Amino acid sequence: MPQKLPLDTLIELARGKTDESARRLGALQSAQLDAKQKLALLIQYRQDYLAQLQALMQQGVTSSQWLNYQDFLATLDGAIAQQRGIAQQAAVRLEHGRTDWQQNKR
Repeated sequence: MPQKLPLDTLIELARGKTDESARRLGALQSAQLDAKQKLALLIQYRQDYLAQLQALMQQGVTSSQWLNYQDFLATLDGAIAQQRGIAQQAAVRLEHGRTDWQQNKR
């Protein structure tokens, strides 16, 4: 059985690192896309809920209904702010993953 040359071993190791960083990059891209989609969904849900409140207000709304809507909108705003943070973190991790992939690709 022929012995491996040291250069062959180094090439294999480099390919392995590149493949692994490419897999991580794919996972990071997927996570960022997921975070952005969740944020968009929350924002759309808030807009729909606000439109529902505005339609209800034209018909007349009780103070308890008004407070319930306001409380829920505040909860949605908190969820949106939290999801924005998650999306920003995912974007930063993706950028670091790209840098890592590019360095391992060399």
